[in-house]
Amino acid sequence: MRAVARAVVADLPADLAAELLATTVDWAHDPRDDLARLLGTITGVLAAVEAGRLLAVSARNVPAERLLPHARWLAGQGEAGALLAVELAESCAFRAGWGEPWRELLREVRASGLREAEYRARRVRTAME
Repeated sequence: MRAVARAVVADLPADLAAELLATTVDWAHDPRDDLARLLGTITGVLAAVEAGRLLAVSARNVPAERLLPHARWLAGQGEAGALLAVELAESCAFRAGWGEPWRELLREVRASGLREAEYRARRVRTAME
């Protein structure tokens, strides 16, 4: 599936390419190249949020502690990366019990100066209120 996705992604509109790449990240190996390629296809805030949701679904069976370094890396990759990181945090950290490293990641995004990512990160609840 991943090989097919990589073969056709160049022929797709950017939003569909991002969605396809987000759903086919190879989490079993180092996903950094896949994540970098995904970042390169994202054309705007809404596309980043949708790709982030799909990325979180693709990572649903990956232990949260394995995802955290990649979420941290994404958070440092500009607006689109920070939005992807927030979506991963909301999904993965929730099922992992919102450990402190995930909370810290959200705090960093909330203070990043990336307005859309800050907005999205402030909407994530880490505890029942």
